[in-house]
Amino acid sequence: CSWSPAAAQGEDVANSKRENVIDFLSSQCLLTAQTVNIIYDLLTMVMNKVDCLGEFFASFVRSRAETVEGPRRIITMGRYGMADSANEAGEDPGVPPNN
Repeated sequence: CSWSPAAAQGEDVANSKRENVIDFLSSQCLLTAQTVNIIYDLLTMVMNKVDCLGEFFASFVRSRAETVEGPRRIITMGRYGMADSANEAGEDPGVPPNN
């Protein structure tokens, strides 16, 4: 590739990278320039959506953490694989119930 990061700035950098990808793939007869353009646009759109989704998820988690009141309950499985009220209270569940 003939592209130099020192010679390009801002949008020129993105355009130069894109042109290099198109030129390389087209010269290798792997994909047409139009196909590469479409793929590049779609990947850029997906990356932007993923970034937005990540920001939204982080914001959602923060808001949920702020709205939770009181201590969180941790339910663990008892000796016999059941999370019953005795286990939740921190007591030994004792004998398994008859089914």
